[in-house]
Amino acid sequence: MKKLLFILLFFLTTNNIVYADLKNLKCENILTKNKANIIYGKNFAKEEMSPNIWLFFQKITLDKNTLNIISIDDEKKIREWNINLISGEATLIPMFDPKSKWLCKI
Repeated sequence: MKKLLFILLFFLTTNNIVYADLKNLKCENILTKNKANIIYGKNFAKEEMSPNIWLFFQKITLDKNTLNIISIDDEKKIREWNINLISGEATLIPMFDPKSKWLCKI
């Protein structure tokens, strides 16, 4: 029982450290009112495209005011977000659809 408690305690404490620096953006398409939820950190980003369906991004560039995230498959860009973290203005560039304007809030 003590081993199980120790393992559980260890997992809970390390799990909080790993996700402590993640931030959440709630984004909405200006024209269609579609919504997206983006969770990101320094070396991690994912987008909830619909309930419990997540797309993970392989290229993450985060500087003071801008977040650029790109999902890649077979050396091709599938989905690319360019988000101004100050104004919330964002551009989504999907692989097959036209570029669209979004507004993201923390």
